Amino acid sequence: MGTHRFSGFADRINSPVSVRNATYLKRKKVQYSSYLPHHLFTSTIPNIKICFFQVNPYGSKTFGVCLEINLASPQPEDAHLWLQVRSQKSTQENNPIGILSVETLRQQILDSNSEITKRKTVHRYFIYTSQPDFAGVISLKDIHWDSGVCELGYLIAEKYQNKGVATQAVALIMQKAFSAGIRKIKATTFVNNVGSYKVLQKNGFVLEGLLKNEVLIQGHLQDMYSWAAYSSGAIKTDENLFSDIRSAKVADWTFIHKLSHQLGYSPSEKEAQDHLAQILIHPDYEVVVIERNADILGWMTLYKKLRLEDVAFLQVAALVTDKKYRNQGLGSTLMNYAETRARSMKLPFVGLHSGKPRSDAHRFYESIGYAKHKESYFFKKELNPSNKL
Repeated sequence: MGTHRFSGFADRINSPVSVRNATYLKRKKVQYSSYLPHHLFTSTIPNIKICFFQVNPYGSKTFGVCLEINLASPQPEDAHLWLQVRSQKSTQENNPIGILSVETLRQQILDSNSEITKRKTVHRYFIYTSQPDFAGVISLKDIHWDSGVCELGYLIAEKYQNKGVATQAVALIMQKAFSAGIRKIKATTFVNNVGSYKVLQKNGFVLEGLLKNEVLIQGHLQDMYSWAAYSSGAIKTDENLFSDIRSAKVADWTFIHKLSHQLGYSPSEKEAQDHLAQILIHPDYEVVVIERNADILGWMTLYKKLRLEDVAFLQVAALVTDKKYRNQGLGSTLMNYAETRARSMKLPFVGLHSGKPRSDAHRFYESIGYAKHKESYFFKKELNPSNKL
């Protein structure tokens, strides 16, 4: 084996997706699977390389295999691969679909395996890795070419779930759709399927609503979220405004820890790592960083605050920008992002708390349209006084 340095988790190849932060990877030798069809190796469909790997709890070392993700038009003889992902346990738990026969799936492949330039009502692709290995199915369906609207669906093989395959496959099929003239891609997820809607959020989908009692699963009515992504020409977006903002990763803890100390917070290094790791896996919280030239210049934590006594709103739990770069619009950009997220979640306002001594912060919030709502005290009782933080 050789040791190679890559420019990030993804090498861009005819794709809008790229991921920052260089890492060292060990490339493993892989064996080609004999059952894969020959057309996979001659396909000219755009692809993207992604790297997924084992990590320690805090992301300090990352090693693994770099794979190339391809979207290939399926052939009828490959229907058994589709049957595999339809039949797996995670599919039956998270998707209201039955298990169809191989013959039925073959016919559906014949009806939907042409390139999107043919402008059919369904276009389906199989996802392959560079090993090569079958990794799942992704499709655009219910396509209305006149209005430019379609629906996204995908199933990922269980051994490739939570490894970035779905995120990159969605990015590739979005590129195809928007290049062909689609202006809006819709998707639905169960409200408790956190992994699936994180895939959509990473690809620019916004939450458009809650579908109450949408499907019947094992005798129980289930709610679903409705999502949508728009082509850059379809609506005015904040893509350029938020191009420096990304979701935080556990490996960002050193930057976040350093910036927290600038505001007087003093968690230990272990506490900083643990706190960030816990928040990142919490489905109701979002942590974002603003990054320029590989340096994190600020971070923000958001969550939807539910209340019995009043309406829900988006709470900015914390916002910190590097003191060396203040008065350069970083705080305004982060707050604009929070407001955009609140609108996408159909929430009426954004709220936050700011310590009384922080008069500079108060002036900043007032300058971007925020008004003091009330003054209050925070009461605290130590439950383990001998171990005060």
